[in-house]
Amino acid sequence: MLGFFTTMTNDFPANLAMYDQIMAINFVRQEIGNFGGDPDKITLFGNSAGGSDVSAHTYSPLSQNLFHQAIMESGVAQMMIATDNSMSFNQAKTLCNYTKKMWNSKNFAALKQCLQSMDYQRFLALENFNVDWNMVVGDDFLPDYPENLWKKRKNIPVIIGTTKDEYAYDEMINLSSGDTKISGYDKAYFKNLLNIDFEYTDPELSQIANYLEKVYNDNKTISDTDHVGWFRTIANALTGALYTANARTEAKYYLQNNNPNVYLYEFAYFTKIGQVYDFGNAYKPVEHAKELYFIWMQDWEWPDDVDNGIVTPQDYAVADLMGATWTNFAKFGAPFVNQSWTPSKQATFDYFVINPKPEMKQNYRQFDDYVWNYVIPGYLNGDVSL
Repeated sequence: MLGFFTTMTNDFPANLAMYDQIMAINFVRQEIGNFGGDPDKITLFGNSAGGSDVSAHTYSPLSQNLFHQAIMESGVAQMMIATDNSMSFNQAKTLCNYTKKMWNSKNFAALKQCLQSMDYQRFLALENFNVDWNMVVGDDFLPDYPENLWKKRKNIPVIIGTTKDEYAYDEMINLSSGDTKISGYDKAYFKNLLNIDFEYTDPELSQIANYLEKVYNDNKTISDTDHVGWFRTIANALTGALYTANARTEAKYYLQNNNPNVYLYEFAYFTKIGQVYDFGNAYKPVEHAKELYFIWMQDWEWPDDVDNGIVTPQDYAVADLMGATWTNFAKFGAPFVNQSWTPSKQATFDYFVINPKPEMKQNYRQFDDYVWNYVIPGYLNGDVSL
């Protein structure tokens, strides 16, 4: 709330968290030379909401000239921009009894007095892991939406990518915490998720659910007793909706701008390191944030004994690969591994598959792009039949 609550006035300016990040980048620029660094060779990188923040800085007229390269892991700006300011109003209503009439009057003196004298623990208690605070459009940091800003964006070397089964993470957390059981994954659960995430209404909801069930299952329907099958379907469909279709759009904007240094990837390596929930051999998802274990190699997730049943020699090979590519990108502007990871092209959307035997492929998440950026919007606009 401290970072993103806003009335879109000077009383509570928008996107304060992003201005904090600008201050941090400027601090690095001013001080890094004292530590042997180069202020003219700054790479921003982040995962999830952090990736979305990095992406937003590439669009912002306030910060896009403060750094030189960017890595966006499982997050781009489009994923974290609010379409309205209801989140802020709802907090004002809950914490300070602010009515819609008071909010619309643009007189926020009473709201300032209420919130600025409040113990932060009051509003911290309202934070919800499943409800995101998002950036808003309309201030100096983000004057417009990415679809209108991309032509003005600087071409810099970028890495953009995702894990293979991003959305599986959300539901694996639910399973591991006991909030859901595997027996609860069926079509009704899927429709409920679609309703929550996208607010589809019948008959749209039923039509879209039927379409997604088939297209993500080789034109087949699934038995409601195939709970792992439904889990996989949910993970595939919502990975496309929330992550990969957006990542492809981010890459598309750069490629349409003739950026010659766009490096796409998919982290496709299944590992037991950091495993949230074990499906056995029935399903081996590569969930959201899985690549982080191979960048940071956190001590508590990497036991020293390689024969402990968790860490394998292949894990170390992937960690070596991630360390080399991310570091080389920061140093040279390209993720050199024998020059095997090549830049993407607009015609082919080339991407690097990260696993113990990495390889280049073409058409990064083309199917998700087609479903979520063309078919579903076309259906909702009345231009496409499902």
